[in-house]
Amino acid sequence: MIDTIKFKIDIDRDLYRKIEKRSVEFRKFDHELNHEFVRILSKKFNVGSYDRHISITLYDDERIYMEFSLPKIFYGHNVYMISPEQVFPICEMVRKVLVSMFGYFPSISIWEINRIDFCYAWKLPSEYVAEQVLNIFRGITPPYKGIHNYDSSVMWYGRQHAIKFYLKYPEFYEHDFKELKKEGFTDRAYQFLNIAQGVLRFEVTLRNKSLVNEFYGRCSDKYVSLSKDVFNTKKCQTILNKYLYKVLKLRNVETMDNKTVYDKLIDAYGVVKARPIFLFYKLMFSPDSNEKLILKSYSRWQVYRYQKKLIDAGIGISADQLQVGFNFSIPSNYAVNFPTAKTQ
Repeated sequence: MIDTIKFKIDIDRDLYRKIEKRSVEFRKFDHELNHEFVRILSKKFNVGSYDRHISITLYDDERIYMEFSLPKIFYGHNVYMISPEQVFPICEMVRKVLVSMFGYFPSISIWEINRIDFCYAWKLPSEYVAEQVLNIFRGITPPYKGIHNYDSSVMWYGRQHAIKFYLKYPEFYEHDFKELKKEGFTDRAYQFLNIAQGVLRFEVTLRNKSLVNEFYGRCSDKYVSLSKDVFNTKKCQTILNKYLYKVLKLRNVETMDNKTVYDKLIDAYGVVKARPIFLFYKLMFSPDSNEKLILKSYSRWQVYRYQKKLIDAGIGISADQLQVGFNFSIPSNYAVNFPTAKTQ
C-alpha cells in the first residue's frame, strides 16, 4: 500500500564528501553574470536482490534527498503491494547497504519524509475490463483543475498532492519487465507480466504540507518520520479511501448499471425527484466534454445537494457498459495481493 517514498536526511561534512565523490554533478551557471544558480549532485545506487535503485540528490552539504520504490526494492517490481509494516525492515536494509558503501549512514529514526505514494491495486477479470473501468474514471468530474490523460492512465493533481488511476500491465511491460529480463530474471519477468494483466492501480501522492496535515492536522512545526503512527495498515487504508471518495464523490464503490441506479433513486425519492438526480449522476460520469459543460451550469448548492442525495441513496459507480460487476473497496477481496510482513 506504499510505493515510492522520499526522505530528507541531515548529514555531516564528511558523509557529504563521500557521497560527492560517487555522484554526477549538474550545474546551471550564468557566465555573463558570473553567477551559479544551482548545483546538484545526483547518483543512483543499486540495492536489493534485483538491483533496483535508490536515488540520492544533494543540493548543499547539509542534507540529502533520497528516493526509492519500496516494493521494487523488496520484490524487484511494484505489481504487488507491500504493507506499511514492511517499511521499517526495507528502510533498514537500504541503510545497511549505504553503511557498507560509505562507512556509516544516519539512523532511520531521523529520516524526514517529504513524499509518500500510497497505492492500491485491484485485479480485474481481464485487461479489457480494466481498460473499460479506466475509461469510466476518465469521465469523472475532476476533483482538481489539473488533469493529465494518457493512453493507460488518468491523473488529477494539486500543488501538494496527486491522484492517479492507471493500468499496471503496459506500465510494467515498459519498465520493470525489461529491467528484470536484462538482469537475468526472465522467468520472474514473465510471471509478473502475466499477473499484471487486468490490474488497475490507484495511487495517491502526498507531499510536504499535505502529508503533515494527514497525520497531524494543519501545523507548521512538525514533520512526518518513520513511526508506527504513519506506517500502520489502518491509517493507510483510511487515507486511500478518503481520496477515492474525493474522486468518485460517492461512498458506495460498487459498480452499478443505469437501471439499478434509477430504481434505487425512485425507491429513495419517488419518480419526480429521482429524474433530475439521475440526470446529474449521468453527467458526473460522462466522458463527453459538451455534457460536462452542462454540469458547470449547476450551482455549488445544487451540486452539493445532488451529491448528498446520491450518497444517501447508496448509489455506486456508473458502469452500464461493463459485463461484470465490481467492488472497489479498500481493503478488497480483489486486491492483486494481500500484503503482510512475511510476503515474498
